[in-house]
Amino acid sequence: MRYRIIIAILALVLAGCNVPVPSISLFKGGQALSQISLPAVDNGYSNLKTRVITTEKEYKAFLSAIDTQRYWEHKVAFGMKIAKAHIDFRKENLLIYRYRGSTAKAATAKIATVADTNATVQIMASDKALSSSAAQAFFYKVSKKILKVRFQSKQRVVTVKNAKSGVVVPKECIAWFDGCNHCIRSGHGKPLCTKRYCKEKRPFRCIRWQ
Repeated sequence: MRYRIIIAILALVLAGCNVPVPSISLFKGGQALSQISLPAVDNGYSNLKTRVITTEKEYKAFLSAIDTQRYWEHKVAFGMKIAKAHIDFRKENLLIYRYRGSTAKAATAKIATVADTNATVQIMASDKALSSSAAQAFFYKVSKKILKVRFQSKQRVVTVKNAKSGVVVPKECIAWFDGCNHCIRSGHGKPLCTKRYCKEKRPFRCIRWQ
């Protein structure tokens, strides 16, 4: 508490002197948004979808599901590295952003801005070639105080609510397979989906982009 008061006093003094004050995060335990150091490309990411994991129980179920999935190149290393992130679900969530680019180039991600309740991540193409079977995803620890994270690239902007979620379908995706049923967007933007029963869900994929 004393540390926060000192920072506030210094900010007021510097503001009176017209000196720019750097943004300071008072989120205890770390930054409000931080990227987890994992490879951006792995065939196994084709099993993943954009989602936010908010509880330890949901997180353990996520890791258990990965144990049964195919196509992974570095499954064991992935599990070990994500465990080292030490996500504290009392105050943080795990955000998984499954990225699909329009070119055969791998992408990189950079945190652009972090405000009180919103953040923006810039997605940029790199010079590294991407094989047809490779998939991309980015992983973040997000303070529960953050309400939305916006992922921005040249192709599209996707805003992810920092709350427990299923699949997040980009607005530019007008037809998709949700893992069980096929869906399309109506003229009003609302999804229209088939209603077949599935014992086991398969990976989400966008079938047609606008």
